[in-house]
Amino acid sequence: MSTSVSDSPAVVILEKFLRDATMRDATRIRFERKSKDEAVFETVVQDGVEKTAVSFRPGPRGPKDSFQVQMEIDGEYETVGMLPIVLWEHIISRLKIMSRMIDYGEKKSVNGRFCLSIEDGRTENFFVTSNPNPYSDRIVVVEREPHDSY
Repeated sequence: MSTSVSDSPAVVILEKFLRDATMRDATRIRFERKSKDEAVFETVVQDGVEKTAVSFRPGPRGPKDSFQVQMEIDGEYETVGMLPIVLWEHIISRLKIMSRMIDYGEKKSVNGRFCLSIEDGRTENFFVTSNPNPYSDRIVVVEREPHDSY
């Protein structure tokens, strides 16, 4: 028995969300990692005054972490799925491969596009934006391109 990339659970789930978004006429699909954030405190001395700055970053992954999938339909986001964090890397990697994204570093937003064949013979064009941070992609947005743009 042979298996292919298209048989993997991440690919099947991703294609289901993309097809659902097309059928429901969603304009965007948003994948957002949800994990407990941890506070990072940094003390800086400026002009003889000690100041403490607080920033937040995603905490270590835990068994209860997840990521949510939202679709924008008629201008409002609707949560259509909460998936275990173990699928995050697989789904985001697949999106990046499909859209031929090139990683330019941890602080650069990355864009790409791809086409997907739908059951009735149509193809849909998608535009992907990934907003990385030093720890991992936090939010990845897949936007359907309007039909009249081509």
